[in-house]
Order: sequence, then structure tokens, then C-alpha cells
Amino acid sequence: MGCSNTTPLGQAGVPSSPVYAPTAAGYSLLDGMAAAGTISKTNLGILEKYAPATGAFVRNTVVNGVNIPYGVYTIVAPSFSKHLQLRPSAQTTICRTRINSAAAT
Repeated sequence: MGCSNTTPLGQAGVPSSPVYAPTAAGYSLLDGMAAAGTISKTNLGILEKYAPATGAFVRNTVVNGVNIPYGVYTIVAPSFSKHLQLRPSAQTTICRTRINSAAAT
């Protein structure tokens, strides 16, 4: 016998270093490159799906000789913890049996 207690804890966290993604203008330039066949359309599609355009410009990076503007992509990474506590218990029953003996007369 026993009981258990579960305490789930969830909270948001942020990465320790910034993550970057292209701005809308940067994605526009990359789309042009994908249409021309100089970069992979599939890879660009995956990047656009999982890293949407950032709003604020930080700096440029050069891709095939073209300056692509990018900015900081804000990620809220979940952090979960689950604490399980077990409390075992034991139950003991002591039985006494009384034997009566009657002397025969």
C-alpha cells in the first residue's frame, strides 16, 4: 500500500545566445534566388516554416554575393519538470488466538 504525489512544473525559458533569421526583405531576396535555382527551394521552405521573418534588422550576411538582412528571432523554449514522490506504507495486523481448554469432569 502507499500513495504517490506528482508535481508538474512548466515554465518558459529563453536560449542563452540569440538565434537569427532573415527579415521579410531577406526572405524576398532568398525567394528570388530559389526561383533562379541558385539555392534549394526545399531548404528555404523549411527555413521559412520554422523560422518566420524577424521584424528588426540587425545586420547582413552574404549569400551568393547578395546581402541578406537578418535579425534576432525570439524563441520561447518551454522547460518542464515532473517530480514524482512515492510514499510507501505498510499495515500490520496482529492476531491473537485464545485457546480455551475446559477440563472434563
